Parts: sequence; structure tokens; C-alpha cells
Amino acid sequence: MRIYIIGNSCSGKSTLAKKLSKKLLMTHHDLDHLFWSNKEMNQLNKNRFFELDEILDNKRIIIEGVYKSLESRIIKKTDILIFLNVSKEENKRRLLKRHKDPQRAKYIQSYYDGKRFNGKHEIYSRVSHLALFDSFKGFKINYSDNTPFDEVVESIIAFSNKS
Repeated sequence: MRIYIIGNSCSGKSTLAKKLSKKLLMTHHDLDHLFWSNKEMNQLNKNRFFELDEILDNKRIIIEGVYKSLESRIIKKTDILIFLNVSKEENKRRLLKRHKDPQRAKYIQSYYDGKRFNGKHEIYSRVSHLALFDSFKGFKINYSDNTPFDEVVESIIAFSNKS
């Protein structure tokens, strides 16, 4: 079973992935660690595409993160897609708790508006996440603020027992 978790920064992807990993005894992969090298946000490590393919050969994995250039590789092998579709208010609260920088709130606004600060369309917006979620034909969960993580875990366990 391959689980792919998508959502905005500070939506809870890592938290949910860690809980699922522990509960289901599955390996968890954070795409941030795979995608970027040397913590340089503008330095793509192209060798990571090969690493992703090796990761995807594993049939019991949890992958979290959203990178447009990796999305099609991952979604083809995904059994369960989880979209952490938290409210703008909750997302902003979590982001400010993590970063303590009010300027980061602009990022939250751009995610929900679907536009970058310069007004161009944002490919990592909520709209693009919803489109990916809507187009996925497998088992999927649209998580909101009101859904306890334990409920998501139980849904996945129920699905895996049927498979």
C-alpha cells in the first residue's frame, strides 16, 4: 500500500505521516528531504528523481509533500491519496506557530488565492491540490480541520484490510 499525503505547508503532512508510519509500520518519506539539496531552496538535486523511483518500488510507503515535477511519478503508484485541506485560519495559525514571522502569512494567502505575490497563477495552490485530488481514481480522503487524525488512520486501516 502506497500512501501519498498532499497539502499546504503547515497543514499537518509530516505529523500525519509519522502517525501513520508508526501505526501501520510503514516507511515515511518526506519529499522536502528528497527534492532539495544542501537546504538551498533554489538548488534542485536532479539525482533525486532516481532515488524517488527506488522509493516507489517499495509497496509499503508513505510519501508526503507536493512537488509538481515529482507528482506524476508518485500518483501513478499511489493507492491512497490524502489531501490535508485545512482552513486558511488553521493553516495560518500553524504557520505562525512554526515560523513566528507574520510576513509568512502572505504565503498562506497566495495558497488559498491561487496566485503568487506577483499575481501569476500558483502551481502549488489549493486549486492545484484539489484538481489532483479530484482526478485521482483510487481511495482518497479529503481531510479537514474537524477530522481527527485517528479517524483518518482508522479509514486507512479499514481500506487496507479490504485490499
